[in-house]
Amino acid sequence: MSRNVRIVQSVNDVDQSEWDALVAEDDSPFVEWTWLSALERSGCATRETGWLGAHWLVEDDGKLIAALPAYIRASSEGEFVFDFAWADAAERMGALYYPKVVIGVPFTPATGGRLLCRDRSQRNALISEIGPFVAEWSAKQGLGGVHVLFATRDEAQAWADAGFLLRKHVQFHLHRNGRATFDDYLTSLTSKRRRQIKHEIQSLRAQGINNHWLTPEELTPHIVKTMYDFYASTVQRHHWGNVYLNEAFFSDIATRFATRLAWVVAKRDGAILAGAFNVKKGKTLYGRYWGCGEQVPFLHFDTCYYAGVAYALENGCETFEPGAGGEHKYLRGFDSTLTYSAHFIADDRLSKAIARHLVGERAHYDGIVTRRDDA
Repeated sequence: MSRNVRIVQSVNDVDQSEWDALVAEDDSPFVEWTWLSALERSGCATRETGWLGAHWLVEDDGKLIAALPAYIRASSEGEFVFDFAWADAAERMGALYYPKVVIGVPFTPATGGRLLCRDRSQRNALISEIGPFVAEWSAKQGLGGVHVLFATRDEAQAWADAGFLLRKHVQFHLHRNGRATFDDYLTSLTSKRRRQIKHEIQSLRAQGINNHWLTPEELTPHIVKTMYDFYASTVQRHHWGNVYLNEAFFSDIATRFATRLAWVVAKRDGAILAGAFNVKKGKTLYGRYWGCGEQVPFLHFDTCYYAGVAYALENGCETFEPGAGGEHKYLRGFDSTLTYSAHFIADDRLSKAIARHLVGERAHYDGIVTRRDDA
């Protein structure tokens, strides 16, 4: 058997059917060829925006058997695994941190497989083989390290077994836990929280505001522009935000990825007031972006969270991942859930310092999950 490993700068240089043959049904939709292709074709994830494609392809006898969606980066913006303090520490000790290799999906803090392969039973073996190879290659290229972001727990452990540093963080996800309807969800909450959510929803319904889930046929150019404007306006309202995506990406996704999209809009008298950008695959609903054209109390919670909870439970989803941040999600019945990343740091001094830091950080997040799950 002749094995070959090569790097391409764009997923558009790979046949779609070959790439997607590596993506399992329980892998996230964001590693599918169309999503990655749209990020690159629209100009959102390119050399010019700080995302130089360096996708690893593993071939046996000319047949693609595995791939790593990867990028060379000179910053950490848009990654959501916050390593700015590591970069600062590197600068203080005179160690190289940037450029670095990031294995993952730009602007997308959603858990999923990172090493894509035809035979899932071979994933860990392939990681043990390719992990040290990628680390060695990055060091020889004068890069500061390799960072595998938002991997599944098992895959992150496989990278750790291959010599990478394991990191944990927390997001807030809704898990089915035997619930089938929105009423079941409400019943599972405390009486105080249940009354509050009912009050919030009833307040909006009394104003004639209702949610509507869009079908693929309804993703018209007008809807696309509306949803993009909502997204951009929300980001621009926060001083720390960056509008990473453009309208061309929204348009491309609405055309080529429509069957994966689960967009919901809030309407009053036929007019769209707000919208939430969700993606559904298999048994997971992923919340990505939200925005509104009019500030109405409770509208954010209803369109972003309550509508998603109802949709997920009533459409066979086991998990609703509404994105990064926000302990307000915990108060609304979302469970604290560990997320994982794995890191190779080329500078030995910096690597040892980060390894010591991660011991305490992992214990901290393990403790958060334990306390909240027991609460």
